[in-house]
Amino acid sequence: MIEIMDNIVAYLNSKLPSIVESDIAEDFFIGDSDEELMCRHDVSPLIYKAFMDGSYRATFAFSFYCRSGDVITARQKLEAIMECLNEIRVFQHLFGVAEGTLEVTARPTPISEEEGGTKIYTCSFKLDYLAGE
Repeated sequence: MIEIMDNIVAYLNSKLPSIVESDIAEDFFIGDSDEELMCRHDVSPLIYKAFMDGSYRATFAFSFYCRSGDVITARQKLEAIMECLNEIRVFQHLFGVAEGTLEVTARPTPISEEEGGTKIYTCSFKLDYLAGE
């Protein structure tokens, strides 16, 4: 699943280079800047169905987080990511999987405020996909 997240970040970087930094990290903010993006594979129940040919169908939940001193900037970055991924919905041969569907599960939402007023926003997605051997 790490490869899927890396492929999603690479896709977003190609579509939104001014918003998604190429060094976006998974599971943590890599610097101490007030303006950073992070992605995370969400903890969720494993939904997995294997087939005799070695392929399988699975569900992958993930979120993007934006830390920013400016609430409007944080929301705009996450909304751009959300709109870019929302355009895909049903796809084939993308993110390293054979086929899948992508859905927004939570719009940009504030989740915390750090000392100094920096806020963290998040938006979430669900990817149902078919992958093969």
